Amino acid sequence: MKHLVMQQTHLPKPQETQRFEDGFDLEIFLSDNWHYILIFLVILALVIIDYKRKQKARQKAKEEKGKN
Repeated sequence: MKHLVMQQTHLPKPQETQRFEDGFDLEIFLSDNWHYILIFLVILALVIIDYKRKQKARQKAKEEKGKN
């Protein structure tokens, strides 16, 4: 039996680079990175909540200091 050996003339591009050759696709980006975006938003929400809580505590302490 004779075996045909075909040489590949070029290497295939990785799928990640193929998708973005035509430009940025927001839908693909969001579907690939939704968990990172969710983690970022949760951390951002926690930081904002903590900031607001500390701001309210400072304001309350300032008001109490002004009364005394």
